[in-house]
Amino acid sequence: MQDVATVEEIKIAKNLTNSRSKIFLETRAYLRQSLSTLFDLDPLKIPINAYPGEPPS
Repeated sequence: MQDVATVEEIKIAKNLTNSRSKIFLETRAYLRQSLSTLFDLDPLKIPINAYPGEPPS
């Protein structure tokens, strides 16, 4: 899968445990890839406003 994490997300992931970091980045990548295919957008142009342990805004 193409790496589709933003710089901010990579910073957040570095503060998580290894397993949680992997889940955090993978779920965002899958979501972005799916939405980019559906809407024909660049995956990194799709904002995801949800931090670990918090509901999306």
